[in-house]
Amino acid sequence: MAPTEKLIIGDSNRKLVRASFTVDDATARAEKMWRVLHAGGSISTIVADVYGDCNDEEQRLVRIAFRELSGGFDLLFYIRQ
Repeated sequence: MAPTEKLIIGDSNRKLVRASFTVDDATARAEKMWRVLHAGGSISTIVADVYGDCNDEEQRLVRIAFRELSGGFDLLFYIRQ
């Protein structure tokens, strides 16, 4: 399992995400990622639909939200299965 990180947008990373990007956005994108994976979607679909417009920090936050949904497993765990 991946190391524990907090799904927080605060002083340390506020300037690294778009002003409109929120924790709720990260969670919603992680939920979409979860649905796509369990519906047999491809990694290219996830990259295009979920990560397509995200910068590096936003992608990191989405991955944290995904780990929360999956019980601690990173997206790479599912890719390798």
